[in-house]
Amino acid sequence: MTKFKASNILQWENDEKNTISGAWNDLANYPIETGKTTFSQRHGKAAQVGRMDGSAARIPSAEMTSLSWDTNAKNDLWYNPLYPNGHSNGH
Repeated sequence: MTKFKASNILQWENDEKNTISGAWNDLANYPIETGKTTFSQRHGKAAQVGRMDGSAARIPSAEMTSLSWDTNAKNDLWYNPLYPNGHSNGH
């Protein structure tokens, strides 16, 4: 647990219009699925997220999109401590 940062995103509100990833994030979704971002943009062009420290936040859509597509290094969406790039599957 000490390898996680308080700002790491644990869950986000899924895009209710994206039928590919469903209507919710069940903690098994990826920020990008089948070439689309999976977070909702209905809250004033911002994503609603839950963080590792138990807090909630509102992140501008542009920032959330940037985090989603930045798969080369760890960030608040890609942060698995076991892998240098924060994830293992290349999503």
